[in-house]
Amino acid sequence: MDHIVFVDEAFVQSISGKKGGSALVDLETFEKLLCRKPIKRAGGAASNSSKVLADLGHDCAVIGKIGNDKEGKQFIHDLKERGVASFFSILEASTGRSACLITPDGERTMRTFLGILTTSENFTLDRSAFKGINHFHFAGYQFRNMDLLKEALTYAKEEKATISMDMASFEIVEDYRKEILELLASDIDLVFCNRDEGKKLTGLAPEKACQELAKICQIAVVTTGADGGYVASKEKCFHYTAHCTNPIDSTGAGDHFLAGFLHGFLKDQPLEICAQYGATISGRIVRVVGADMPKKAWTNLSKSLASIEKTTIRSNH
Repeated sequence: MDHIVFVDEAFVQSISGKKGGSALVDLETFEKLLCRKPIKRAGGAASNSSKVLADLGHDCAVIGKIGNDKEGKQFIHDLKERGVASFFSILEASTGRSACLITPDGERTMRTFLGILTTSENFTLDRSAFKGINHFHFAGYQFRNMDLLKEALTYAKEEKATISMDMASFEIVEDYRKEILELLASDIDLVFCNRDEGKKLTGLAPEKACQELAKICQIAVVTTGADGGYVASKEKCFHYTAHCTNPIDSTGAGDHFLAGFLHGFLKDQPLEICAQYGATISGRIVRVVGADMPKKAWTNLSKSLASIEKTTIRSNH
């Protein structure tokens, strides 16, 4: 569960870890970070992206484990309300939670108490959850449970599903650089990262990092916030423009971009359209608090996405 709290720059500077990052904390530290009553939302990178894809008409499910507590019940309710199925093991432990600290510039800094997510004990994957899937996505946080991740990737490949990965945070890249590079070369079709994660992995600036990653897997995306980002395949690399005017809260911006991009990818759209889908949707979510798009926003968003297709088709002709 995301616990969203608005703080000033001094507060973020007073805590350990880097601004804009995602570091682990114990429960006592987590509770101290909630300096005022938080706004609670079902969070997590893969869950956020799944909710958006469900809103865009895709059949989605989230796999994981969750605590038999108030937070866990709210999480399942939030997913169900957005049309996302869940394959959860419900265990007698605390549901994971993250303090999303939002500074006046709209940037979010995350400090996460993993709770039940610290190990893969008492959790087994339901093989039937993978039956008939055409795409499998995971966030880099899953590198903490490597055996479980490899089992999931095996099931996904048996279904001949395409596979995408979000690097999740520069801290994850620091801790699992070797494992990330190995998986990119063997199992991943699409990789998403931001400029900091791309730099940590390759030592290169965003455009060069994107080109380098595309040499390893089929498609690479490196986001650069308000500056847009880069998309590369074996054949080309291009820059896309961001649509982030008047940002309030960047929580979930990357997850929404990823969902929009995957929406285009799953519809066999050109990469340029995939990127514009992502930029349009992420540009809308930064104008609201939290990582849940208001239902009323989807009417205008649907029109915007349709116009992207028409504009691109006209320009191609």
